[in-house]
Amino acid sequence: MIRRLILSIFLVSGVAALVYEVVWMRWLSLSFGVSTYAVSTVLATFMAGLAIGSFYFGRWIDRAGNPLRAYAVLELLIGLYALAIPSLFELMRFLFVELHQLQFPPLQFALARAALAAILLLPPTILMGGTFPILVRFFVRNRSEVGRSAGVLYFLNTLGATLGTLLAGFFLIENLGLAKTNLVAVFINFSVAGAAGWLSRKKYETSETPPEEPDDEPKEQALVDRREISPIAVWLVLGCIGLSGFASLAYEVLWTRALTRYLYNSTYAFTTMLATFLTGIALGSAIYSAWLTRVRRPVLLFAALQLCVGIGFLLSSFFFRDLSNVSADLTGSLEITSFGQSIGTMFLRSALILFLPTLFLGATLPLATDICTQGVSRLGFGLGRVYAVNTSGSILGSLAASFLLIPALGMQGSIVFLVAVNFIMAGALGVAGTHRPINRLAVCSVTALSLVGAIILVPQDLFTSTFKSPDQDLVFYHEGSTDTVGVIEYGPKKQRTIVYDDQRGTAGTNTVPWNFYFAHLPMLLHSGEPSRILHICFGVGNSLAAVASYPTVDLVDNVELSPNAILAAPYFWTNDDVLADPKVRTHIEDGRTFVLATEQKYDVILLEPPEIFTAGVVNIYTKEFYQDAAKTLAPGGMLIQWLMVGQLPVEDEAMFFRALSDAFPYVTAWQQLANGPILLIGHTEPLEIDMDKLLAKMKRPHIFQDLKRIPIYGPEHLLSFFIFDDEAYREFVDGVTPVTEDQTVVDFTAPRFAGSGFGFGLRVYGQKPPAWRGSVKWLTDRGIFYRDKRVSIMPYIKSGGARPLDLIEKRINGFQKRPPPLEKALSEEDWKRARAQ
Repeated sequence: MIRRLILSIFLVSGVAALVYEVVWMRWLSLSFGVSTYAVSTVLATFMAGLAIGSFYFGRWIDRAGNPLRAYAVLELLIGLYALAIPSLFELMRFLFVELHQLQFPPLQFALARAALAAILLLPPTILMGGTFPILVRFFVRNRSEVGRSAGVLYFLNTLGATLGTLLAGFFLIENLGLAKTNLVAVFINFSVAGAAGWLSRKKYETSETPPEEPDDEPKEQALVDRREISPIAVWLVLGCIGLSGFASLAYEVLWTRALTRYLYNSTYAFTTMLATFLTGIALGSAIYSAWLTRVRRPVLLFAALQLCVGIGFLLSSFFFRDLSNVSADLTGSLEITSFGQSIGTMFLRSALILFLPTLFLGATLPLATDICTQGVSRLGFGLGRVYAVNTSGSILGSLAASFLLIPALGMQGSIVFLVAVNFIMAGALGVAGTHRPINRLAVCSVTALSLVGAIILVPQDLFTSTFKSPDQDLVFYHEGSTDTVGVIEYGPKKQRTIVYDDQRGTAGTNTVPWNFYFAHLPMLLHSGEPSRILHICFGVGNSLAAVASYPTVDLVDNVELSPNAILAAPYFWTNDDVLADPKVRTHIEDGRTFVLATEQKYDVILLEPPEIFTAGVVNIYTKEFYQDAAKTLAPGGMLIQWLMVGQLPVEDEAMFFRALSDAFPYVTAWQQLANGPILLIGHTEPLEIDMDKLLAKMKRPHIFQDLKRIPIYGPEHLLSFFIFDDEAYREFVDGVTPVTEDQTVVDFTAPRFAGSGFGFGLRVYGQKPPAWRGSVKWLTDRGIFYRDKRVSIMPYIKSGGARPLDLIEKRINGFQKRPPPLEKALSEEDWKRARAQ
């Protein structure tokens, strides 16, 4: 009974561990940012703690008594530390800002950030890592139970981790927020510690020196089972379990990134991919425990598993290019018409790529534990060593995939390399697991053929083919550490659009009217002459070029998360080669982190992020972010936020409005041209428009030329897109809860709404399925909704200049009733000809 209760406890403990990982990662992203470098640092630190804990406590428990009591103490200490961690995060944020302002070189800054993460995360993760070897030590009574007990516990803990991933990703964080979700995990730890402590006081029989083999198993059979496992074979298996950890995490990084081509990159997409990966591993452990622990040749079984992992991921590469159609054949429909269907599609597509190979991966750890554990007296040491080596390999794999393999070999080359690693491991283990020369020759031959097959069979255009449709040309494509970026060219005028691996972003040469209006509006509304500008999210550089064109501007800080977007900039003639402008300083950094740490004061801040359901983007829509941004504004400064509407219910959309109004003394809302997205502006001073000054700014040659490209026909046309003044704005958000760092909500609700394509966005790898048309309709309808609520801008026009105020009002009303059509996109030659005029 005690053993069964402990099994249940360990499953629940796995739930808490993954809840902590998800919550702490989100908390740290608020300071460190969501860049690949920052996320990799946090993940590596988390896993390093697990490795250290398993190795240390594995050795310690062999000398200590009462493993169950030790387990209870560890769970209690984890819960106590987690109680204090919100305060520790605040302290860490302060230290991080101080560190950032010292302006270290990139390598030194990365090391310092890693040190901060280690100080914060190593204590609880070391304790977490110790729980697994301690519980296995409690369960195992004799040598024959090692593999089965390790497999059962690994299955249950991983299953708990899967449940924790789903609970945190689908329910807890959205409904409770980060702080309360953390407390839920703390409650689990305290409950587990209490139950384990109570059970540890019960009398149960255990032997510190049990027999090496069970009494009911003949000695002769036992000797046959262990004959092949020489010390060399043990060390080989130990090395291979490290390489297996390396390959498994590298596969996870690669395929998670690849799958965003078909799953987009909402928070639910990453939750389903991680849950699928963990489910496969958990079931693989269960299968090993149920049917494979009595295999007579365990080293050969390890070889077979590695071979199957490689073959499994090789098969995944064949599914990938046609994954959308394969899933549609299985479900009977390509169209996504509900959130439930969306989630089902995400799980199905994840499973088609990840599930089969992770089944084989799941069996490798308990099998390696069985092989590398020679006796019960040193069980904790053997198990802790295997777990630590595997986790250390996982750390290296996660880092190498992003920072070494993809930059050096590309996505397709990295897949081939990892499959080759699995095949080479299978060959080495196969040779070690057999003694006949003919069998070893056969193993070597199969390994060589498998390696050749991997090189030949993996499609050369495995990933590039997903970046364009048949009527498009891929003129730029780059796979980097952070993401993959392409530029597609289409149509008779050879228009170009930037394409990311996770489908975010829609900017290109055809979005000039919207980008220019977004950029010029705050610059023209500013009561003075803005000279210092902060622009976050580069896109293709259209908006940045517009603000940099002002003669009074002497500094533009351009903050962009993706270095590959900067590499793609020369392919867009509409940005006028703005990155070569000496006044523009480009920072490859998370916008949230930059604002948190900068000491610069700005006259205008422009925020042009991707769609809200893009994972991590919500961090620059929160009340706390706006409060930090407001502190960086000079007197009279303004912040403008681009907001794609129609992707959320109106009541959730209003949460964005409220977050900004809670941070600024004055706020207004504008429409980005007719029926377009909404532009939210936070003002440090009341809105006041001097028509003479406004007209003078608009007549400057380069500004006039930009406005012509929209086109904007004078000040009245510019002002005709006014929606809310401060009073109407605050009335609209009365009683609405703002988006906060603790409880964002909107990144969870957006993918459940039809306007977001149920989390599949406006585009799917160059095609336009029904969800795309529906999303455009939601945008248009929501634009009409806001347009019908607009108030007059006339009270804020303080001078009519040469025009009487009644004529100004008449012209504004005329533009509102009949908005002029937008300028058609120009070809590269026509654009350059127009710029030369």
